[in-house]
Amino acid sequence: MEVSIGTQIKELRQRAGLTQVQLAQAAGITQASVARYESDQKVPTGLRLAALARALKVPMETLVGAQIQPEIVEPGSRIHGNSREAKVQELFRQLDEETQRVVLKQIKAMVTATKHVDHTKRPTKAA
Repeated sequence: MEVSIGTQIKELRQRAGLTQVQLAQAAGITQASVARYESDQKVPTGLRLAALARALKVPMETLVGAQIQPEIVEPGSRIHGNSREAKVQELFRQLDEETQRVVLKQIKAMVTATKHVDHTKRPTKAA
């Protein structure tokens, strides 16, 4: 069973003996953000994930789960053209293996999170 990023952040924070406020201060983010991450309401961006890992004194890979393996793209299966998929693939290939794992885990978490969002509601503009 795969553990969510939020569960992993909470577990590591508690093991370190930190409150959400202390972790937030150490990572340079708000306590509300830490709470949303831990409850899986939001997924931290790559930069925030890095800041949390530094604050918790663990490698980023620990937060996203070491069991994630990058998918291998076979030669010849490259997406052609100037599409977003082709651009993502080109940029992804420039990353080192550990960063690829982090990116894949984050994308999977984002896909899962968007499945639970009601896209029929339109955002309201603040006055």
